[in-house]
Amino acid sequence: MGWSLSLVMALTVALTWFHNSSTHRVTVYSEQAEMRERAWEMVRLMNGINDRLYTRPAERTGGGTLPVTATGFRPVYGTRHIIAGQRVFVWQDDRPGLAGALADITHKTALAGRVKGRRLLNTTGQDTGISVPSVIPDSAFVYFN
Repeated sequence: MGWSLSLVMALTVALTWFHNSSTHRVTVYSEQAEMRERAWEMVRLMNGINDRLYTRPAERTGGGTLPVTATGFRPVYGTRHIIAGQRVFVWQDDRPGLAGALADITHKTALAGRVKGRRLLNTTGQDTGISVPSVIPDSAFVYFN
């Protein structure tokens, strides 16, 4: 009788541990998947804007933003953009894992960073020498060209 109770308790502990570790893995994978989706959204929006500006160069010098219908892509995660100083800035609120996901997708692009004091810092924290438009908030994660 005592050995059967011990066996049931051991099985319960093992199954609980397995369930908890599986739940943790699923949570981590879903967070990583969301960051990859967010990064892909930034890349798709940048590509849509660049395609449009290639055929309409006057819009690059004019600055501002393009309507969503002009890019052929509707952001889901609140990705925003602005054209300023002949550059396109695409940004989102920074989240853990977003920089790494964008680096993976773009093969470690150097055209990404975080905003601090209206200055763009690269992913290692060094100043790129680029001032960002005032509409881009501090601590935003930016992909630019």
